[in-house]
Amino acid sequence: AAPAAVTMDADWLLLYNATLEICGLEPLLSTDDDSERRRAIDDAVNNKAVLSVLSLVTWNQAWSSVKLVADPDITPAWGLRYVFAVPTDMERVDMVAAGEYLTQPTQYYREGDNFYADIDEIWVRYTSTATVSTPGSWPTYFWNLVSAELARRIAKKPKFQVDRDDVNRTYKEYKYEAMSTDVQRNPPRIFGQGNWTDDRYSGRSRNNGRP
Repeated sequence: AAPAAVTMDADWLLLYNATLEICGLEPLLSTDDDSERRRAIDDAVNNKAVLSVLSLVTWNQAWSSVKLVADPDITPAWGLRYVFAVPTDMERVDMVAAGEYLTQPTQYYREGDNFYADIDEIWVRYTSTATVSTPGSWPTYFWNLVSAELARRIAKKPKFQVDRDDVNRTYKEYKYEAMSTDVQRNPPRIFGQGNWTDDRYSGRSRNNGRP
């Protein structure tokens, strides 16, 4: 197995052992463990198991919000008029808005590492990868789901003789719990409408984005 994408510490050890518990396998005794079990989980982490969970939905616990200003050195030849650099830690967009309160979604298009819009300032809320390598900072429901995702990947390896049906049941239980709990962390969204927004951004309806 390749070296793990993370440095094993006490938090990762807890996560690895939670994974092994779901699989019905013996725990690791220290951060220096070099067993096949440890290497199998290392492989799963290297193959973006945590990111796969992070990308399932726009988890509230991983939200980040930024104001982006259009790049003055880039002028699109057609379509939406302004270009913005996508945040480097963005995994999944939750909203692109016309104001700082994030209540007025605006038309936009993403192409590669850029956003395109018809206004020169946008506010973006998104799922951030900033905490992807720090399991100690995750809420319990997300931590549980990651451990179950890792367990699903370990269970596919015949040499460990894991009950895959049991692991999959645990995964489904944790996934339902995680999504239900995450939704409750923020109040329902209220999207406002007003003449100020309609007047200022009425021009955006003329364009259908970029193909």
